[in-house]
Amino acid sequence: MADTKLYATWKSSGIPIQSDINQQFWGNEYFVDGTNGLDSNRGDRPYRAFKTIQAAVTKHLADTTSLGDVIRVFPGTYAESITASSFTNLALVGVHADAVIIAPTASHGLLIGTDGATATTMTNSLIKNISFLTPSTSNTTYAALTVCYMTKSVIEDCKFKGTTNTGTGSSATIGLQIGNRTDTAWEFHEHSRISRCEFTANAGRTTQVGIGIQVGAHTAANPEYKGFKSMIIEDCIIGAKDRGIRMCTGLSSCNGTVIRRNVITGHEGAGVGVGIISKSTDGTDTLTMILDNRIVAVNDCIQGFSTGNVQGNIVAVNTSGTPAAETA
Repeated sequence: MADTKLYATWKSSGIPIQSDINQQFWGNEYFVDGTNGLDSNRGDRPYRAFKTIQAAVTKHLADTTSLGDVIRVFPGTYAESITASSFTNLALVGVHADAVIIAPTASHGLLIGTDGATATTMTNSLIKNISFLTPSTSNTTYAALTVCYMTKSVIEDCKFKGTTNTGTGSSATIGLQIGNRTDTAWEFHEHSRISRCEFTANAGRTTQVGIGIQVGAHTAANPEYKGFKSMIIEDCIIGAKDRGIRMCTGLSSCNGTVIRRNVITGHEGAGVGVGIISKSTDGTDTLTMILDNRIVAVNDCIQGFSTGNVQGNIVAVNTSGTPAAETA
């Protein structure tokens, strides 16, 4: 007897998503080829690829079905500053981080959301195998990659590289920004992962990023409703001038993250200024776990976390003396 199971229409070979009735749905697959592509193409096959990543993102956003699209990026350097109101059920994937480079032409490489967003801008999405360069001029607004509001998403196997800008070595140059750079009253990042990423310099070690990963705003006029909960930062190599991972969140009870197995140092010999720091407005972060990291720092390796949640780390201050097993 013939199989009578009903299936949704196949749109192309994108990401399969299983529904409650065990049907299989497929999203769109788009291709970007900076050498041979044209933005006037349909972008749905390698031989009729878009030329820019922005064109593929715009095409994805125009399809409101959000069934699970994939944007596949061919090797090349993409001189563009990409903006997206949101990433929803989207995978942005390069061949390899050393092969696909986003070199900003304005104040950001990729901006997901609008700075000041109070609703999710990246959900159920993936960014993988792409290099993001910091802007080529001193910049205090955006990072190489900014996700204004992140839930249920993954950033993995990417590289974040400082360039020759005049903000090098200061908090103006950030590799990955999770959360708004300007202060907002509501911001909660949940159930996401940042893994196997590298934060380094693009042209000589003095061009390293100032901060590897920044969470939240530098100031906190509205601290209570900012959170970083059920998140994982793991297996990253972070070479930064000032801060390796900086968490500018609200009350310590809004957190509850695992930061584990990262190597954090500086590229100029003396180590990073501070390895991992929490700036919870009510004092010590009592929920985030800092586990099995390796840190070399000039001033302090781990700041602002509960001593009981800091376990298995190997740290050294000013690269001198015997590395301490723990610090908080």
